[in-house]
Amino acid sequence: MMATQAKSILVVDDEFDVRAIMELILGMQNYDVLTTPSALLALEKLQQEQPALIITDWMMPIMDGVEFCKQVRMHPQWREVPIIMMSAANEPADRNQGLWNAYLHKPLDMDELLQTVAQTLGE
Repeated sequence: MMATQAKSILVVDDEFDVRAIMELILGMQNYDVLTTPSALLALEKLQQEQPALIITDWMMPIMDGVEFCKQVRMHPQWREVPIIMMSAANEPADRNQGLWNAYLHKPLDMDELLQTVAQTLGE
């Protein structure tokens, strides 16, 4: 029986604590977790490695999560990568125009996070 390769998840959040906690929690579930503090750095990281899933914060300086999602969706190579948006704000009523696949409200519930990640990855 071949060992399955860990699925990689890119976490984009300007808060160090959020990145550290998500790296710990998702790492304990055998995901390969990459983190970055900004959307601009995330776009650079995507040039080198394509994750199975992106989890991004909405409210970030310079480029927010919505603009980041638009950039990802415009790039043919990354268009199909599922994205989970997270924010302390409520999800807008007009939804997301197909920019993200799931929405998590901060502060994050870790069980909900893991369930949403598994569902979004089709596990």
